[in-house]
Parts: sequence; structure tokens; C-alpha cells
Amino acid sequence: MRTRSGKPPADDFNAPLSGGGSGSRKILAWGLLATLFFAVLYMFTPNLFRQIDLMNYDLLIRHLPGNHDSGRVVIVDLDERTLRRYGQWPWPRYRLAGLLERIAAAKPAVIGLDMIFPEPDRTSARRVLDDLDTFHGRRVTTVRPPAELSDNDRVLAETLSRGTFVLGNQFHFDGSGNSAEQCVLHPLRVSFLQGGGIEGDPGIPEGTGVLCSLPMLSEKAAATGFLNFSPDANGTVRRLPLLIRYKGNVHASLALAVVLRLGGADNLLLKKDGNSLRSLRYGATSIPVDEHGRLLVRFRGPKKTHTYVSAADVMDGGVPSGKLQGRVVLVGTSAAGMAEWLATPFGSTFPGIEAHAAVVDNLLTGDLISEPAWSKGLVLLLVVIPGAALTLLFRFKGTVFCLVAMVLFAAALWLTTQQVFLHGGLFVGTTFPIASTVCSYVFLGALKHREQQKRAEYALKESEARFRTLFTMAPIPLANISRDGRVLEVNNGLTRVMGYTVGDLPTMEQAWDLCIPDPGTRSSLAAQWRAAVDGSMTGKPGMEPFECPVLCKDKTLRTMVVATESIGESIIVAFFDITERKKAEEDRQRLERQLLQAQKMDAIGQLAGGVAHDFNNMLSVIIGNAELALGKVSPRQPAYEELQDILTAGKRSADLTRQLLAFARKQLISPRILDLNDTVAGMLKMLRRLIGENINLVWRPEQGLWRVRIDPSQVDQLLANLTVNARDAMNKMGKIIIETTNVICDELFHAAHPESVPGEYVLLTVSDDGCGMDKETLANIFDPFFTTKEEGMGTGLGLSTVYGIVRQNSGFINVYSEPGRGTTFRVYLPRYKDDIQESVDDNVITKVQGGSETVLIVEDEQSVLNLTAAMLEKLGYRVLPVKGAGHALRVAREYDGDIDLLLTDVVMPGMNGRELAEQIIVMRPGIRCLYMSGYAADAIAHKGILEKGIHFIAKPFSLHDLAGRVRMALETRG
Repeated sequence: MRTRSGKPPADDFNAPLSGGGSGSRKILAWGLLATLFFAVLYMFTPNLFRQIDLMNYDLLIRHLPGNHDSGRVVIVDLDERTLRRYGQWPWPRYRLAGLLERIAAAKPAVIGLDMIFPEPDRTSARRVLDDLDTFHGRRVTTVRPPAELSDNDRVLAETLSRGTFVLGNQFHFDGSGNSAEQCVLHPLRVSFLQGGGIEGDPGIPEGTGVLCSLPMLSEKAAATGFLNFSPDANGTVRRLPLLIRYKGNVHASLALAVVLRLGGADNLLLKKDGNSLRSLRYGATSIPVDEHGRLLVRFRGPKKTHTYVSAADVMDGGVPSGKLQGRVVLVGTSAAGMAEWLATPFGSTFPGIEAHAAVVDNLLTGDLISEPAWSKGLVLLLVVIPGAALTLLFRFKGTVFCLVAMVLFAAALWLTTQQVFLHGGLFVGTTFPIASTVCSYVFLGALKHREQQKRAEYALKESEARFRTLFTMAPIPLANISRDGRVLEVNNGLTRVMGYTVGDLPTMEQAWDLCIPDPGTRSSLAAQWRAAVDGSMTGKPGMEPFECPVLCKDKTLRTMVVATESIGESIIVAFFDITERKKAEEDRQRLERQLLQAQKMDAIGQLAGGVAHDFNNMLSVIIGNAELALGKVSPRQPAYEELQDILTAGKRSADLTRQLLAFARKQLISPRILDLNDTVAGMLKMLRRLIGENINLVWRPEQGLWRVRIDPSQVDQLLANLTVNARDAMNKMGKIIIETTNVICDELFHAAHPESVPGEYVLLTVSDDGCGMDKETLANIFDPFFTTKEEGMGTGLGLSTVYGIVRQNSGFINVYSEPGRGTTFRVYLPRYKDDIQESVDDNVITKVQGGSETVLIVEDEQSVLNLTAAMLEKLGYRVLPVKGAGHALRVAREYDGDIDLLLTDVVMPGMNGRELAEQIIVMRPGIRCLYMSGYAADAIAHKGILEKGIHFIAKPFSLHDLAGRVRMALETRG
């Protein structure tokens, strides 16, 4: 199967974003171009989003902290109440003069008039008479009227001369208005911080005409200031011009003129940045303005924010002079009929006089708002840096991450500029940076989405190629099946493991027939397959993995787990070969059974060993007393036979206990180094009598047999139990073969027989041609009390004893048997490699021999103590019977005569026999020791093997056994 290269075309959007590639480079290039575009756009059209910035300004100005006036500005308001009481505007100027007289009398610091008087007052008496003559031809001759009535303008001019008044004027920029000769203006003296002059400064607006008050009034005023407002494009007043040029002179606004008169200054220092005006300075006060000399007004709130005094109350004398004294007083109107309202961020009915008051308040308190010159550079940086950062983020991160970053940037920028505005009075427009960042995000997001689409298309093609490659090269056998049952392809793994190709398996039906040998399994799996295919088309779960035997092309049967997965219009079938795992599982189960068997044996052994001690004590009493009683009764007496039966039953019980101890590997043994051939040969005559004449016993020894170390009596037990078992498996006739040979168990043998240990062994084989055993019987043959014989025909301890003897001598046993084909027992005994030293067979005791020595008997069971003392006294010994180790130590210390032998039980409460012997030997160095016990204790034996130099007699013992062991202990020289 061919696969195409995974290398993408150079111009495709294919490389991962984190690793570079043409797609990432295109995002980087387009992102930087978009950032550059927005930067250039801002440089040429900085006011593109100006209206949104102004909306933000309105929002901020309404939430400025500390929005309260300074208390230094008072507005004398020509309100509705004043007009209703003293007549509508315009008033006769003598009436206005009266108002101003009263204001001036309160001694304010300066008085600004938000009003212009461009024409003479037509209500003057002289002007009325002249109009009658001119327009009606009637000359009226009257007595000369008082001066205050003949010319109202002169009355007002005289009033203006008696106070610090600032009059208003209005500049025009369309050529209308009075000429300079008709106006008396009060220009400012200005100088520039960085050189230059008025003529070269394009920033200050240039007026073409002016509407001013009568010269006689302007001459009497302390200063004049223009009343022009400068609304933004939406008609809202947010900034007021402070300077206007006219005829080469610079003139101040009414508010600035009032503040300058208050400070006694008529000279301004102008600071420029290039050709743009940036600030005004008089004295130590600096006023930030924009390039046109306009001040951003910090309005304190909606109308009526500053202190208002009704003109009617002033004229009525109802306003105390202290309310105006030393204050800046602005005279104007908030009356609706005067229509002198402005639109400001606080509403569309903001009185013009209050706007002037707000500017005066800002200038006096220095609480100014400015849009610094560096704000445009900052905005440009806020366009470039976030744009470039967003580009980098799109290159390395996902769309959602970039969206979060963009939102966080916009929020942080807006909150930061808000705090700067609220606490520092600096306004920076943030709409353009935010808008450019959003546009860049949308553009880059669309670009990246398109890139991801192309990359997904390429990844799909690459995935298909990768799938085909993986399908072909996968070590697991795989088959690709169409839903109609056609085998589309199989991979190399299936051909390698099972041997089949697509040509061998054209359809699923043929595959079932070829690979599943069992017809029942085949039909069941085929039905499950069809149901799974139908279910997968309706969204139901597919076929669950199942285990089945699969016939390979080479006719070998392998166990497979078959799993299916639906992919598109085809189904992938995977075969997981678990043949070896099944075999390993079977081995594990076999080992678990063997471990369970060993644990069971150990548990029963613990029980047997625990019972044996007390049981043998009781048997010792029974057997010993029976023997003593027999010695006192004549064979012709009736009790003799009864006592003989008691003795026989006791000895049989003792044999049963010994078998239990042998099985439990708790019996005490005295191993010898011997040639197994000699031992078996010595047993043949007895074995032939044991099995009977009808069974042929064949002996096949191997010459040069290695030596083993084992108790000869145990070999006798092994042969006796195995041959008797073989005899019972035959139908009166048959053959038993006993063989010996040398074997070496290597690692390979150990792998097949985990219970073995690699090394050299002597193999003893006992085989028969009897009925054999099935697997269930084989699994239980070593269990104690398990027997297949009829009730009363066996104890069930024969093979258990064999097992215990073999394990006690560090060997192992293997059994092979099949029903009708006989049984073979193979006993592996370790080869003995040390120097061969023949040991004396101390088990041979030929006759009963007594003595006259003194014997200290120590036993914790009173009945056993009494019996043992009686038996030794019968043999002629002087006996010192004591119960317990403590009493024995006192006797050994206090007894005046010699003590020749210590006969002590091994297992006693408080102190065992070995410890007792060690302490008595210190007191009496020449004393001999003989231990007795019905249980193999670690005090004198290791794993049931008697330590060298230890004399021991097992309970229960006869008088004959006791006599021999006592003489042997006494006659042994240490």
C-alpha cells in the first residue's frame, strides 16, 4: 500500500501555530500590516471616532469626584421673577445702572456682565424727543430734564466707572459686525515662550468682525471680554475659547478677562508646541488649552450649580452685602424668554452665564481638565503595541484566548484612562485604540479560521494516509470490512499471525467458515455480527469484544479476542492474540493451586504438631502402664489378653501420631549419609511380603548412584506407603517398578516444575500399571485423610506422610497418572556432596539393660512423670522425679549425692528442657542429658532434624525403648 509524504506544500496553511510555518507567518504578516494600517489611519484622521470619545467625556464629566463650586463666584440672575417685576428685557439703562450700583456697593472683587450694549438706549428722554421730531414732525419744547433721565447711556457709563466691571462683546468670523473704529476693545499683551509672534501663530482663531458695546460704555469699563462659545460638531459645548485674534491683537474671553482683572494682570505668556498652542500662563498660573486656545470646561453639574442671587432681590435690598463682598459677580440671565441657553454634557438648557461661571471657577481653583499634547502619541502607541501583541497572540494562541485578551485590554485601557481623568484631569480618547484592536481581532480571527479550515482539510488527508500506514504496519492483526460484509483489506499483522490474505478471505461469511472450526460458535458469531452491523447503522452499540478460538492458515489453533469498531462506512476488526496469556493464566492457576495445597498442608501440619505433644503424653501413660501391668500378670490369666489389646491399640495410635508428624514435617529424625540402592535393596524382601505374591516387584538400580542424607526409617516409610498404594490400585495382579537414577534439574526443568530448585538430585521412581487416577483425584492425593479406598480400608495418611518426608528432606515429588494407564511417583532427593562420614545407627537396641545410676526426671505432666519413674525403678535406677523446671533446679543444687543423668521433657511451661539442661550442666558438669518429647521442638532440633550430640526418645515409648536410650546416654562420653 502506498502512502504519500507528510510534508505540506510551502504555501499552504498547514504548520501548527506554535511551531511556525507559512500559515503562522501569514498571520504575523497580515496582523502587522493591519496594525500599520490603523496607525497610518490615525495619523491622518485622528478625529475619526471623536464623537464616541466625546460621549465618553460626557459620561466621565458627569461622574467627576468633588463636583462642587469654589464658592468664589456668585451669579446675579435676571430670572423670570425679576423680569415679571421690573419689566422685560431690554431694560432702560438707568434701571440696569441702578442694579449695578447696588452690586458695586457690596464691594465685590470684580463684576462681569454677560451682555452687550451695541446701540444707544432709546428710552432716554432726549432720544424720545428726537424720535418724535424725526418720525412724527412734532417738536416738543420742555423744561430741561434731569441728567439721569436725559441720557440713560451716560448714567450707565458713570455707573461702570465706579466699579471694576468687565463688559462683553461678540466676535464674528463671517465679516459681519462693527468695524474696529466703532469699538473700544481692551486687548491683552501676550508673549511666546519659544519665540514667534501673533502673525505667525495659526492656532488662535482670527475674528473678522465684532459686536461690541457703545464706546462710551467700553471706555468706562475696566476690561472687555468676548462671549463667544465653541460648540462641538454635535452642538454640545464642552470647551470655551479663551483667546481670539482681531486686527493683530489678542482678546480674552469674558471669564479669562474677569480672572485677569481679579489678579491684576494684563499680560499672558503663551506656550506653543510647533505651531500649535498648548498653554497660557499668567503669574504662576498655567492654563492648558488645545491648539485653538480652547479650555475643556469642568462643569460642576447641571444648571443652578453655582450660587445664584435674583436681581429682583438685589434691587429690593434683600441681599446682604456680605454675600457679594470680595466675590466674583457675574451678571446674566437664566430666564427662558431670553433664550441664552447652551447644550452641555449636563443637558440642553444650561444657562450661558453659568458656563462663564464654570470657566471662572476652573481658572480660580486650578481644577482644570486638559487633553495633553502627548495624548495623540500615546493613542498611536495604544494602536501599534496592542495590535502587534494581538498578532503575536494569534500566532501562538487560540481565538478564544485572544478574545479574552482583547476584552481585558479594552477594559483595562478604559478603566485606566477613566481613573486618570477622574483623579488627574487628563482626558485621552481611547475609542480609536479599542476600535483598531477589535477590527484587528475580527480580521485575524477570520484569517485564522480560514487557516484552520485549510489545515483541517490537510490534516484530514494526512490522517487518512497515517491511518493507512498505521493499519498496514500495526502489529495487531486488523481487517477492514465493509458493512455489506466484503473484506476490503487486511494488514501485515493479520497475514503474519494468521497467515491469511485478502484473497483468502473475500467475505465475512467465508472468513467465519475458514477461521472458526466449531459450527455452533461460527453460527452464533455470524448472527452477532449481522445484528451489530444493523445496530451500528441505527446508532445502537456495536458488537462487544469476545473470545474465541481461531484456526490459522497453518492449521494451528490460537485463542483470540475479537473487537470491532465502526469507522464511517466500514468496520475495523481487531484480533488480539491471547494464546500465550491464556497459557500463562493456566500456569498461574496451577501455581495458585499448588500454593493453596502447600498452605493447606502447613495448616494441617500445625494442627497435627500441636495435638501430638499432649496426645503422645497420654499414649505414654497408656502404653507404659500396659507394659508394667503385663509384667505383673501371667499369660494364662484373662486380664493378660485384655492388657495386650490395650498395648496394641496404644502402639497403633502412636504409629498414627508418627504418621501425622511425618506429614507435618514435625517428627524428629536422625539423617544418615547413605546409598539409596543399599537401603532399597534391604527393603525388597519385606516389600514383597507386603504386596503379595501375585504382584511382580521389579528393582532397577542405577550403578554409581549419588549419596543422599536421609533417615533410613523415612526411606522405609516412603517405599512402604508407595508400594502399598500401588498394590491397592491393581486388581490382584500387576507390576510395580522401583528405579533409582541420577538427574540434574536445570532452569528449563524448573520452569516446568516451579516447586523444584535447580541442582543435582537422586531420583527414586515407583510406578505401577494399576487403574490410575483422574485430575480431580490427583489434585487431592496428598491431603491428609483423603482416600479413594473403601471405608475402613485406609487412614488417608500414607501419601500425606510421603509428601511430608520428601519436603522435610528438601526434596520434591512429582506424580503422573491417567485413568487406566497406571501411576508414576518420582521422588527427587538432593545429592549429598560433603565428605561422607558414616554415623552410628543408634536406633538399634538389642536388649533391655538396666543400671544403678541416679536419674533426675523432669516432667510437667504428673501421670507421665509417675510412669517414667516407675519404669526406671523397675530397671534398677535410683530416681529423683520432679515436676517442673523450677523444682528441678532446686533439686540439682541441693541434692548431696551424684546425679548421673538428666531425663527431661523438652516442652514445658516457663523454661524448656534445653534451657534447663544448660543451667544444670553448669552446676553439675559431668551430668548426661536425655530429652523426651512427643513433639519436635526447635530447642533440640532444626526443621525436625536432631542436632549432633543430642540424645532423644520420642513419646510414647516402651520399657524396651527407654532402657536402651538411657543406657546409650549414660555410656556416651562427651
